[in-house]
Amino acid sequence: MLLALKALAHHSEGASLDALARELEAPKSSVHRALATLRRAGFAEQDDRSHYRLGTEFVRIAFEYHERRDEVDLVRPVLLSLADWFSETAHYAKLDGSEVVYLAKIEPAGQAIKLTSRIGGRNPAHSTGIGKALLAHALADADAVRDYV
Repeated sequence: MLLALKALAHHSEGASLDALARELEAPKSSVHRALATLRRAGFAEQDDRSHYRLGTEFVRIAFEYHERRDEVDLVRPVLLSLADWFSETAHYAKLDGSEVVYLAKIEPAGQAIKLTSRIGGRNPAHSTGIGKALLAHALADADAVRDYV
């Protein structure tokens, strides 16, 4: 059943029972039973062409779960990839007025130069790379820049 659910995620426009059975390399009767169970739970829908796709209940619980996750948990895999790829420290920070606040930090193994930034630490936004990037995004026009300066 979970494999059928996973297969539906690859077909935003929907997929026929035949196509899903081929993709899953499973008998149509088994896939049909799984889809019927998913439909009863609201995790799958069947349209007028008899194509199946993810149901609104699945989307609802997926977003509910995602929205309740801590933002640091969400960015940690990206920070790990960045630190590994560039062999540099990767930060996640937010603007708080004219300062950046560091919320997460990943240092690659064996890095010779260690940054003194710390989670919860603050620096003037204009004096850090991440601060400049955040300011560039936050200050969308000349008036916003004048107000900031």
